[in-house]
Amino acid sequence: PISPLPAHASGHITFASLNAFCKVSPRALDAWAAILRNTEGAKLVIHAYPGGHRQRVLDRFAAAGVDPARIRFFDRLAFDAYLRMHHQIDIALDPFAYAGGTTTLDAAYMGVPTVTLAGAAPHTRGGASILRNLGLSELIAEDAEGYIQAATRLAADTRRLAALRGSLRG
Repeated sequence: PISPLPAHASGHITFASLNAFCKVSPRALDAWAAILRNTEGAKLVIHAYPGGHRQRVLDRFAAAGVDPARIRFFDRLAFDAYLRMHHQIDIALDPFAYAGGTTTLDAAYMGVPTVTLAGAAPHTRGGASILRNLGLSELIAEDAEGYIQAATRLAADTRRLAALRGSLRG
């Protein structure tokens, strides 16, 4: 089932990227750090297998002025646990330059909107295609600054997030 908006219970917005970590670029990490700086108290959940790259991500966020304690990683999950992970997430962040496809659809099915950056190449536009078909063009950015603004704007509107939570699956 779809859960109530997690921010209502936790008191903060939780962003997440449940995509394969190999899709996450340094530019995406920088955008995510800016989103966390712009969203007071927000947390970020990242799907990444154990390894040294996790510490490099935490170091990058720290260098960008974001407390690494606001970042949480998780490893591979069974499919039902992966779907339940969405009960902890308010907003999904599509990585770039490789946009999500199935992960974006899974998030929508669980009532979680995704913010995406649409590039020029086909592998960068999957998230945009899905969001456009869901009537969520305002969550499609054309550049990193627009991506940061779209995520920050959505995070500030918990009424909209709650409404999306209850309507996206349909």
